[in-house]
Amino acid sequence: ALGIKPCPEKPAFEKIVIEPHPTDKLEWLSGTLCTKFGKITSKWYRENGKIRYEITVPKSAEIIIDGVTHKVKKGTHLF
Repeated sequence: ALGIKPCPEKPAFEKIVIEPHPTDKLEWLSGTLCTKFGKITSKWYRENGKIRYEITVPKSAEIIIDGVTHKVKKGTHLF
C-alpha cells in the first residue's frame, strides 16, 4: 500500500520508484525504508474526500500517482 519498491534495472534503490496504492480499509498509512542513500518515506491520508500524498526521497526518484509519473529531486513532495 505504501508503494516503495526497487527498480529491477537498478537494484539496491539506485533508482527509487514509489507508487502508493491507498485502500478503503484505512484512513491513512505511513512508513519509512532506510537505504544506503538515506530514508524514503511514503505517506498517504484522506483529506476532504481526497487522497493526499506526502513522499520524501533522499535522491532523485520517480513517484507514480494515479498512473502519472513525476520525476522529482531530493526532498519532500506533496500531491
